[in-house]
Amino acid sequence: MRQDLPGAIVFSDELKNTYPAEDVKGLIRSGSLRKLARGAFTTERQKPLDVIVRENWWRLAERWFPGGLVVRRSAVPGVIEREKVVYLTFGRMHGTTQIHGFRFTVSPGRPAVKGVKNMVCDHRLGKLFVSSRVRAMLENLEFDIDQPESILGYGWVEDELRRLYRHQGYAGLVALCMDAGALASHFGMEKPRDELAICVERVLALSGNGRGPLPNVAGMRGAVT
Repeated sequence: MRQDLPGAIVFSDELKNTYPAEDVKGLIRSGSLRKLARGAFTTERQKPLDVIVRENWWRLAERWFPGGLVVRRSAVPGVIEREKVVYLTFGRMHGTTQIHGFRFTVSPGRPAVKGVKNMVCDHRLGKLFVSSRVRAMLENLEFDIDQPESILGYGWVEDELRRLYRHQGYAGLVALCMDAGALASHFGMEKPRDELAICVERVLALSGNGRGPLPNVAGMRGAVT
């Protein structure tokens, strides 16, 4: 996920600390400062506004939803910039904001996993968090009747599992199952956990691997704090 160029996005409070109100109006009139959204401006003079928002979406998201979690299909690298949509969970907030063709869709959800020294810890992006790889797999198997388009489903998950198996082998799948079991136990994600187990079994069957069965994912328990 890209970070913006220095000064590409500047907020009202930052302007107040640097320029008097009349200077800000002059900058806007001259085109040196362009408005992106309420309280948000850009110092980029040439780029189209939709490109600026797409390249710097996280600066807006962390300002509006500090501590929010980027989830589901949005947690997959490259998807946000390509689709110009980001799905986040943030407290009890529910709604959609559209800015220059880019959509921020926010809903209530589970908090970020922080301070855990293993693969279940969610990744920090400025003042935001992004679902970990194993959490994203579970989330993308968790159908939401209100936002069915927000998940990537079985196809993406099985592609990720095949990629993991190629690079880390059977041991990589075992470790993933253990992490998935811990997350499912902590967050009550039993259904997507069971769906993930089916995906893993299918990937192993198609690989022709003769190894023994994976750990019982449904029976996994682990500490997530």
